[in-house]
Amino acid sequence: MDIAAPLGDLDTIKLLHHSGIKCCTVDAMNKAAAIGRIDIAEWLHIHRTEGCSENAITTCTMNGLSTSVYIGDVEMIKYLITIPVLENPHHSNGGHKTILMPSNLQPLVIFCGNRIDVVEILRDFCATTKAMDRAVSNGHFEMIKYLHIHRKEGCSTDAYSSAVKTNRLDNFKYLVINDCGRGSVDYEKLCMDAAGCNNIDMLQFCTYQIHEENITIFKQRMICDMTSSGFMKLKALVAQLRFSKSRKGEET
Repeated sequence: MDIAAPLGDLDTIKLLHHSGIKCCTVDAMNKAAAIGRIDIAEWLHIHRTEGCSENAITTCTMNGLSTSVYIGDVEMIKYLITIPVLENPHHSNGGHKTILMPSNLQPLVIFCGNRIDVVEILRDFCATTKAMDRAVSNGHFEMIKYLHIHRKEGCSTDAYSSAVKTNRLDNFKYLVINDCGRGSVDYEKLCMDAAGCNNIDMLQFCTYQIHEENITIFKQRMICDMTSSGFMKLKALVAQLRFSKSRKGEET
């Protein structure tokens, strides 16, 4: 049973149970929990007496929650977030345990595609900048806006680079104008990324974010770099860029 449980083979577990062979320990339920097989864990709980370690319900709940979030199973998510779990389950030694509810859990990286309804259910969970980072990399503009309005984590500077490299100007403008980033943004590097993507509109907007006193020197360096890299067509466009602007806005 200890072998069949992590394989998700409930039929074999039942067969071994009825055979009377002694081949089950707490590992069976622990391993069923580890792969998110609540059905096997429940069956073992009802029909066996070995039980499980204190870590099992925590592991089962969190693994099951991760899977449910990923596939967008709203009803399962609603159920799983009601289950209290142990803090730092893998380090628990059976004493002095802390029971946690969603608002106290370790940061949860929200990765649920463009399902705003799922993120709304998880509103009491902690998150990180990776939530918005992934929304940006996937081009989910509505999710980006939702996270900015309803969450406080923001995004990392990697999200800015991702928006530029994937030619998503609307996403990039939103991040810049709403100051979503956590950390210093290297707009000169982003200009070079935009140039490499051959996107003049993105490049124009990037240059608007560079401090006025640095524009002339940066423009000269960028044209030089493009010449050595073979971006001759874009070099001509860069030479025509107008650098008078308001930071974070459109040209003046």
